Amino acid sequence: MPQPSQLHRFCLPLLASVVLAGCQTRHGEAEAPAPTPKVWTATDDHAVAQELIDEALKRPWVGGFTGRTGKAPRVALGVIDDRSGGEVDVAVLKAGLAQALAGAHTVQLAEPGTAVDYTLGGAVGAQHKAEGGADILYLQFDISFHDTVSAETVAPVGLEKRRVVPVAAVPAKRGSTSDY
Repeated sequence: MPQPSQLHRFCLPLLASVVLAGCQTRHGEAEAPAPTPKVWTATDDHAVAQELIDEALKRPWVGGFTGRTGKAPRVALGVIDDRSGGEVDVAVLKAGLAQALAGAHTVQLAEPGTAVDYTLGGAVGAQHKAEGGADILYLQFDISFHDTVSAETVAPVGLEKRRVVPVAAVPAKRGSTSDY
């Protein structure tokens, strides 16, 4: 049988760790931050695409081409450079541009692999700026049509949009709870 001093040596630390574990304060699990709401949406992409195409087709290049050739210019979608850091879904923007071109009566949206008169290209950029304590997202959209024969750039159109970035909700700190 173990001596009392040996028993105290093993039991006392064991008893102390059980008591301390029972009194230990637990912190609630950290909640994942809520996703930041998207400031720029697909609806915005389509609206901007329509606005860009409407403005570009008001320019005299369309009438000039139609007057020279007797037909509407055939336009193909080219590259839209994404310099927005993911703020704008360029695929959705391109789909909006294609939809706006297809709905226009003054140009024809060319099918892939067919002869084209103009290629539509451009870029979209984004920049965040702090103004008056708010985070402001500035988006710049630039498009132009490029004559496939002369390589001349016609109808450059630029458009800037501004959005206030909402402050992401910060989850409240969960209080400590005690197990006893």
